[in-house]
Amino acid sequence: MTLDELKSQKRWVLWRCETAGKVPYQANGRHAQSNDPQTWSAWLELQPFVAQYSGVGIMLGNPLGGADLDHCVEDGEIGPWAQAVIARLHGNQPERNRYTHTCGRQPRAR
Repeated sequence: MTLDELKSQKRWVLWRCETAGKVPYQANGRHAQSNDPQTWSAWLELQPFVAQYSGVGIMLGNPLGGADLDHCVEDGEIGPWAQAVIARLHGNQPERNRYTHTCGRQPRAR
């Protein structure tokens, strides 16, 4: 599936960094729900509102899946442990997040 094909699907939400982490929103300002596709939008429907939020996110689910490999780039290269995960995704291409900030609380050691 190409990015243009994904953008036409109603799988997109706005999100804002809040105390609880990345909180998803609809274009109307109400909370979006990860388990309710009725609260998702097409990419273009959200564009007039992007400046009011921290970003735009895609909701995964049938048939989309993903793996979030935090801290996988070492010296500008994808680390061996992450390459092994990517290899198991059957030919899917990795995408590097262009954002350098994190949102939410950092995990604590117990």
